[in-house]
Amino acid sequence: MRALLGLLAARLRRRKRALAGIVLLSVAASTLVWKLDWGGLQDEERTEFDAGLVAFTQRPLQPGRPPTWRRALRKLVAPLQHAPERSRDVVVVTLDDKTLKAIAASLPLRQRYGNWPYARTLWPEVNDRLFALGARAVVLDFVFREPDAENPADDLSFADRLATSGQPVFLGVDTTEAEAPALPKVEPVNRLPALRLPVPRPPPADEEDPFAEKAAPFVLPPEEVARALAVPVALEGGAVVAPLRAGRRDEHVLAPLPEFLHGGPGFGLVRPEADPDGKMRRARLLYTDGQNTYPSLALAAVMDLWGAEKVVLSPGRLQVGTHTVHLNADGEGELPFLGRFQDRFALVPLVDVLQLDVA
Repeated sequence: MRALLGLLAARLRRRKRALAGIVLLSVAASTLVWKLDWGGLQDEERTEFDAGLVAFTQRPLQPGRPPTWRRALRKLVAPLQHAPERSRDVVVVTLDDKTLKAIAASLPLRQRYGNWPYARTLWPEVNDRLFALGARAVVLDFVFREPDAENPADDLSFADRLATSGQPVFLGVDTTEAEAPALPKVEPVNRLPALRLPVPRPPPADEEDPFAEKAAPFVLPPEEVARALAVPVALEGGAVVAPLRAGRRDEHVLAPLPEFLHGGPGFGLVRPEADPDGKMRRARLLYTDGQNTYPSLALAAVMDLWGAEKVVLSPGRLQVGTHTVHLNADGEGELPFLGRFQDRFALVPLVDVLQLDVA
């Protein structure tokens, strides 16, 4: 055995330079392949890292509380982890318990906005306050699909404010599994804020004539509804857009009120897609109903903020203007676990925004 080891050592000494050269060439080649991202290695690395991180920190081995050994291991490595950095770009205004109780307890606020669901006059005021405080965009995670039964004029005023203010405000779009026709196929145009149109106002009703005909409700043809909601997408490298589907059933878009659509603020789908254990680990950014492609609410906002008139989808990535969003193999954006939500974003109760002095 000693003779064999001596022989191997002698051969290694004679070929030391050759072996060192092979190692250097291998490292250089590997670095070059990684830097140039040949074969999408960086995408694979990000995907596997996120998947492993999420699996380690969030996914329990069985329903309920994580096993004792995993809790102990998290406690052990916690001092080695960096504190999450709070976003400097995103502030979350919360419709929380503090807001609900404060408005219910304040006679002036209750007279102005009513009880939940609040009067539509609330949202233009919130938008104005947020932009006065320096917001670049406002994303309202609400779906305004039903008219205000008590004050229908408030819908028109809100929509008119969105159309004429030029404020980059983005509203949610809902979907349904019920039998409903898909919107017609159109040539989509991303409706940037500059492309908004004023909302036509109906003629005033003749209150002195009880038999006078009421103004017909404002409607939009299906083609204009589709153009307001769809987004231009270029597909490259065999990429496909995920179907708008819940389980095995196809879904269809439920358009917001036509007054809002005609004004043309940004729109995007709001579809939380949690894993079986109820946790959100990834987000889909594009959907198709077989006729048109629709963005998520987040994608609709960043498209306008980044001035992108269309997006380019290819395997593993989504190009939004000059920005690249990395996707996993299923075309979804991974949500890396970087700490608690309240540690990553500033949370401000809505009532605090209403009570701030923005003059």
